[in-house]
Amino acid sequence: VLGWLWHEIADPVLTALGLVSTPEPGQPWHRLWWCPTGLLTLLPLHAAGHNDENGQSSGRTVLDRVVSSYTPTLRALLEARRPLDFQRDDERILVVALADTPGELPLADVARERDLLEALFAGHLTVLEGEAATWQTVRTELPLHRWAHFSCHGGQNLADPSRGGLLLHDRLLSIADISTGQYRGEFAFLSACMTATGGVNLPDEAITLAAAMHYTGYRHVIGTLWSVYDETAADVAEAVYDELTSTGQFEAARSAYALHNAIRGLRDDRDLPPSAWAPFTHTGP
Repeated sequence: VLGWLWHEIADPVLTALGLVSTPEPGQPWHRLWWCPTGLLTLLPLHAAGHNDENGQSSGRTVLDRVVSSYTPTLRALLEARRPLDFQRDDERILVVALADTPGELPLADVARERDLLEALFAGHLTVLEGEAATWQTVRTELPLHRWAHFSCHGGQNLADPSRGGLLLHDRLLSIADISTGQYRGEFAFLSACMTATGGVNLPDEAITLAAAMHYTGYRHVIGTLWSVYDETAADVAEAVYDELTSTGQFEAARSAYALHNAIRGLRDDRDLPPSAWAPFTHTGP
């Protein structure tokens, strides 16, 4: 599939734009925004290309040419580029961490993500876990935080995508629930399964949790196109947050680059197959 996407879509697009090689060390990377429609919304355009048997790059991959992002619509991208009026007291992160959700398999690496964020954002975070991570509490706390991180189970209803969402302690926080709110968020990391997956009956409608978070005010959203291992999600989160806090401040504006570097690391340094690193996506400017 990745090879087909390369030949039919990605390579022609990159060639037309003159993006035909990997930037030299020290040179800036170009950005490219994908705005797919139809069933292409279910496929990883950012991961198109040819990788060898160990997942290494052949040079003929999107990942080796540009830093990719997605946008549900061109208007959403334009809106997300407008200046935001943040206050200093907004600089807090809401961490929703559910290692054990009633009726679901345990997620062992949720604790690793929580511990990482507690170390990086000490004094500037609110942690909701276990019985405290309820639907009502999360809905109440989201507007009070500039950044949000969800580490839990997620899912999508392909026939009725508005019913997909995140599994909290007591009930599902659905796409429909998120869509009714309005936030002044800058960054959301949805470390859960299928948070950037749309539906099949209305494929031209960008009905995903990542898109809903983006539409309702979160400028940068990291999500997933399909199910992911919680260990891999924790590895991606660690790499992303380490880069975004490397200057001593949290710089959400660099999240597309941070995710790009993280998934290239999984491919090149860890030799993981595309099924492990390809689902992670960035939505936003």
